[in-house]
Amino acid sequence: MTEQPDDRILRLRPHHICCIPFLSFDGANLDKKFFQVLTKVKQELTSELDLAVTAVEGVDDICKACPSRIGDRCESTLIKEEMVRRLDAFLLKELGRSYGDTLEVAQWQSVISEKWPYRLCRMCRWRAYCGVQVT
Repeated sequence: MTEQPDDRILRLRPHHICCIPFLSFDGANLDKKFFQVLTKVKQELTSELDLAVTAVEGVDDICKACPSRIGDRCESTLIKEEMVRRLDAFLLKELGRSYGDTLEVAQWQSVISEKWPYRLCRMCRWRAYCGVQVT
């Protein structure tokens, strides 16, 4: 991977790396700033193939804009921080990766395509918004 300025490295939770590229959302029920960040990150994860992305534990570049974030915790009515951390750890294990791993988007895409769909997909609360159908 080539060196990039620090501000060109996305810091994302594993479920954001794995799932955001496949989600479709119109933003109707989302906070405007949060929707803008989601849209930008989705675009980056699908088209900026040389952009570096680091898998982080805890609040990431998307979470920072989320109205459900309280301090360093996800306090969404749908899911709490402890569950998010378990999901993230599970996904990293499935991908054979670790927190702190930095790959270019194209490399993440390759790793993800080998493992998609994940075992978690059948239980996902956001399946209705996912572009990949899981049976």
